[in-house]
Amino acid sequence: MISIIIIATNIYFILGLKLMKEINKYYIEDEPINFFFCSDKSPLEYLNNSDLKKCNFVKIPKGDWLSACYNKYNQIINLQDKLGDRILYFDSDTSIKRTFFDSTMFIDSTYVVLKHYMNDYYFKTGRTEWPYEKNNKSTAFINYKNTDNSNRVYYHASFFGGKKKEVLQLCNFVINSHNIDISNNIEAGVNDESYLNKYFDRYKIAPKIIDDTTFPFNISDKSGIDNGRNSPEVPIKWLELLQKNKDKLFTINNKNIVFL
Repeated sequence: MISIIIIATNIYFILGLKLMKEINKYYIEDEPINFFFCSDKSPLEYLNNSDLKKCNFVKIPKGDWLSACYNKYNQIINLQDKLGDRILYFDSDTSIKRTFFDSTMFIDSTYVVLKHYMNDYYFKTGRTEWPYEKNNKSTAFINYKNTDNSNRVYYHASFFGGKKKEVLQLCNFVINSHNIDISNNIEAGVNDESYLNKYFDRYKIAPKIIDDTTFPFNISDKSGIDNGRNSPEVPIKWLELLQKNKDKLFTINNKNIVFL
């Protein structure tokens, strides 16, 4: 079983619902999947009967964008006894590019991560300052200046996964490291992404790397929603429309729900 984790509070509820519907539409199953939809609002009344069977609603309090960065790791830890033997995490503002069917593309190794698009940019320009944490007082600090940059890879935190035991180890590392930094009044420059990169650097782990050019999803796709970090509420009229059109995929255009 592949367990997919989605964190989607406030306005991101809409994006998380959109993503879950898209995965159900475009994933051609060669291994069963289920969802753990973590939100302040239940998605169940907006799903058709087929999608309902795969969705587990986990109620969590509303939070700002920064708390959501770390909440994904906490929720994976909290849900560990209910999760399948493979775990995938997607940011809620992810959308599908095309049909995908080979689940082993994501989970045939201990860890799978997404190569950040900026890798090619940094490599081509010969820059030496990667976006790793530069504060040497932070637990996320990576001293990379004396290494061969061509061998380095910077990872997104918008998608990651792998085998359950190892993903839990990653999550515990991120949470514990962040807690130490908080106690010292430190926040890493790229938030949880800094700790995720530190994890693979510290333990010299070589995960399976997916290039964003071959990844069948678009990341950080806000679908026309502005100021997501301000955590606005979901418009009531959107919810009413979605409840009446449970079988339809949708997007957002000019601040309106558009069914596909």
